[in-house]
Amino acid sequence: MNPKPTNVILVNNIDSNIYMTWLKVMEPIHKMTPKEMELASKFIDSYITNKDNIVNAEMLNDYVFSSENKRKIRLSLGMSPTYFQITMKGLKDKKFILDGKLNLQYVPEFDNRGNILLMFIIKQ
Repeated sequence: MNPKPTNVILVNNIDSNIYMTWLKVMEPIHKMTPKEMELASKFIDSYITNKDNIVNAEMLNDYVFSSENKRKIRLSLGMSPTYFQITMKGLKDKKFILDGKLNLQYVPEFDNRGNILLMFIIKQ
């Protein structure tokens, strides 16, 4: 019989945006600034919101990074076009965006109860 794991940590949603909470937990790994996390959370939300309607992964990424969607996200955050571009460059530099696509390493997966589960594997 397997013993009950003792290395499970419960993180309550600390932000009104679950994706911001996710990115805050992941901060030691991605090292994004608060504004980069805010923008990244909007892209994650757009990706997850549309992944059931747009089943083709290429088309989904095209939609998430379309001019129209980026403009909508930029306006919702109150960012100037210049600041948006600077923040986008930061997301590319930190590999949140790879080859014009969302790096799925930073997209949370939900269990059947709506919880995000995260596993760390630490190699020796």
